[in-house]
Amino acid sequence: MGILKNKMPKDYYLWFTGGTVFSLGSSIEQTAVPLVAFAVTQSTKTAGVISMAVSIGCLIAMIPSGVVADYYDRRKTIMVLGALDAIIAFILAALIYTEKANLIWLVVLGFIAAVIGTVVGVANNALLKNIVSTEQFPTAMSLNEGRSAAVSIIGGPIGGALFALSHALPSAVYSFSALIRVFTTKFIKRSEGTAPRIDNNHIKMLTAGLHIVVKEPFLRSLTIIAALLNFAGGAIFLAVILDLQQRHTPPALIGAIFTAISVGALVGAPLAGFLLHRVPTGKLIVLGFIVEAIGMALLAVSSNVFWVVGCIAVACIALPCINGSVEGILMASVPSEFQGRVGSAVSFVALAIAPLAPLAAGFLLAGCGREWTILINSFVFVIALALAVGMRAVRSIPLPEKWDEHASSIREHCEALSGNSSAR
Repeated sequence: MGILKNKMPKDYYLWFTGGTVFSLGSSIEQTAVPLVAFAVTQSTKTAGVISMAVSIGCLIAMIPSGVVADYYDRRKTIMVLGALDAIIAFILAALIYTEKANLIWLVVLGFIAAVIGTVVGVANNALLKNIVSTEQFPTAMSLNEGRSAAVSIIGGPIGGALFALSHALPSAVYSFSALIRVFTTKFIKRSEGTAPRIDNNHIKMLTAGLHIVVKEPFLRSLTIIAALLNFAGGAIFLAVILDLQQRHTPPALIGAIFTAISVGALVGAPLAGFLLHRVPTGKLIVLGFIVEAIGMALLAVSSNVFWVVGCIAVACIALPCINGSVEGILMASVPSEFQGRVGSAVSFVALAIAPLAPLAAGFLLAGCGREWTILINSFVFVIALALAVGMRAVRSIPLPEKWDEHASSIREHCEALSGNSSAR
């Protein structure tokens, strides 16, 4: 079945529409955040402090957000906290417009917004488990990937244009987009399955997702692979950008690299929708890793910016296939009542070593040069590929219509592990 034949439920279109408007608003605001920070503080250092506050807020909220998504109604969580998110963005827009914004306001509001946004984001992702069937996950994922790519292409230019008109406009647009998601979520009927009983031991509630990810071999291996790919991809990408800057490449051409990522993903999205229903998922994951590894390794051939743009676009064509496959099988494998905790734990572990990527890129680039930096990190892609090929649990993943059967033992293991963690 293709995308057109695999008809999605009405609730998915409500979820998708609200998410699309919100993603565009979020992309617009993210583009404007560093511009607003510098405009208000007139300092790159203090602008960095604001970005750090946002990052810390996201990291702190990652694990608790999974608990919220599992123990409370996801639809209501999105509506209540989403409305609060819109209010905070409106306050920020008002402060900027009246020229009363300062470093303290930007740090505090940025931190609070990051915490709320992380909680809402995890709940929103987990809600998808209640909306679509297992066989519909690949279609949903490919549509989501295409949406993300399209939004990332147009969000930056729109954000810059709005900022030029008024520094307050990006935050005001984000506030409106958050309200649109609240409105569409209100009409989603499929909201919750059976939520687990609240454990009096709050530490166990917080660590249950990490416990499952660490103890369940299939989830642990996928998460390790994702962590390696995030690290290597981030290091290579930053090394390429820094090298081009050292070569005094025009900023407009460097910006084309970011566009290449979105264009590659946009091209790959419909391809993923076609392949996900025709190629066994395990083989598709391995194939995606091969394409991504080749695209990244070829960056070592030349430092020409047009070659770089082409290689990155090719590598990113595989992203929708990889993301759709991995996120889909995770959705199918993990019971609904554990989606939030396991999803946030997977994200937390997958990004755990990503902050080391800039450090690795900087040191390797200075000590080994551009080509060896790319090749060394490309070897990490090879390691991830070898892990995927060596894991029978990964390479044997069947087509989506057989995911339920394939994942039954994983779901039972998750429930048993969760039960064990609660009993301790």
